[in-house]
Amino acid sequence: LVTTDTLVVSGSIDNENDNVTTTVAFGDIQIGQKQGTGGFSYTYSLAGLPENDYMVSIVSVDEFNAQDTEQVSFKYAPSLAGATLIHTVPDSYSVVEINDDQLLTKDSKFNYLITDLNQSIQTSRLISFPHETMTYMYHPHVNDKGYFSSDYGPAGSLNMYLNKDGTTQNLTEMITEGNGYGFHSSFINKMLVQLPSDGSAFYLWDSDSVTYEYLDHPVGTGRWLNWRFTNNDEWLCQSAPINLGYDVYIYQFGSQVAPTRLTDNGGSSSGSLGYGSFCAGNDSQYAFYITQPQNSEIVSLFSYNIMTGQTNNIASGLTNSSSSAIYNDGILAWKEKVGNAYSLHIQEVATGYTTTISNATLSKVSFGKVSYTTNDGLFIWNSDNKISLNKWPGSTTHYLGSNTNYVISGQLIYDVGE
Repeated sequence: LVTTDTLVVSGSIDNENDNVTTTVAFGDIQIGQKQGTGGFSYTYSLAGLPENDYMVSIVSVDEFNAQDTEQVSFKYAPSLAGATLIHTVPDSYSVVEINDDQLLTKDSKFNYLITDLNQSIQTSRLISFPHETMTYMYHPHVNDKGYFSSDYGPAGSLNMYLNKDGTTQNLTEMITEGNGYGFHSSFINKMLVQLPSDGSAFYLWDSDSVTYEYLDHPVGTGRWLNWRFTNNDEWLCQSAPINLGYDVYIYQFGSQVAPTRLTDNGGSSSGSLGYGSFCAGNDSQYAFYITQPQNSEIVSLFSYNIMTGQTNNIASGLTNSSSSAIYNDGILAWKEKVGNAYSLHIQEVATGYTTTISNATLSKVSFGKVSYTTNDGLFIWNSDNKISLNKWPGSTTHYLGSNTNYVISGQLIYDVGE
């Protein structure tokens, strides 16, 4: 990323003798040429160029006409002068996720690094699993304290693991009910929510005490839906099918009572599976979910007040997808189709404040912020000031944090500020 108007290209040439010529070019424009070995540095003004991706080529030719070429691409974005490079991911690693300031990266050999991006001197903690034939790790996570969790093992019998301080614990070996397998999981704060691929039961782990609660699927259902659940540290929201229709249930951790069913979609035994209600997010006061009746294209968004038991229809015209509506930390965002375009609605639930953004695609909601993309790039709306700021010229991998936000560009991680 280059945010200033001056491009600086520096390097060093090594060869067995000085009979080598190196040419540095910005696109088709030669910006420097060096005879012999040693260091070089050339500058070129980018002022007036549009924000875009560009490339620098460095071509060295020796006395035998042997040629070596290096090409470096970069993004020129003077509008992002506030972006600060804070971390470079090792070449063999890639970003899994960032939870607040906790970065989780992995390589292809089941090695993981956890790095606190908020530390002025960054150190990484290595967690490794044996890389063996026919073993898999599908859903690794890091929570806001830097605790690590993941499933691991042969397909169909994945064990669940937790590493808090350097010691890896096999949680499945501690389970006495059901198969104890891992697969889909959530590990945002204290609670580690574990769900086997067959949706047979939830294992609700308190990562501080490393104890769990077993939550069987609701009476009258054969299983839980094995994805699209939401939770905070007190409540879980998830769907379960009755015949072919899915209904939404909520459960308070530790209550030891049957999950509360919020919807009744008829439980038809004919037609195709996949219609019904699905969670969009919850906290300890509200659960939000979308509902699509069987044989209908109309998808509606509902809220349920956990304290009062009141249900409200918020909107219609959504799509049946996990990204059509998201609720987190008191902020609800959803996209509705208007003609051939989508409008994004953002609502502060406590106050009722709502704003609408045309032709926008919803990305993430957390920490009182909403990220979305338009033709102008990535924007982040902040509930503190009710303002959206352009953070990147295009759609890109990014993560929201409590005190800042992060953008991933290849192996580089940028702090793009609030």
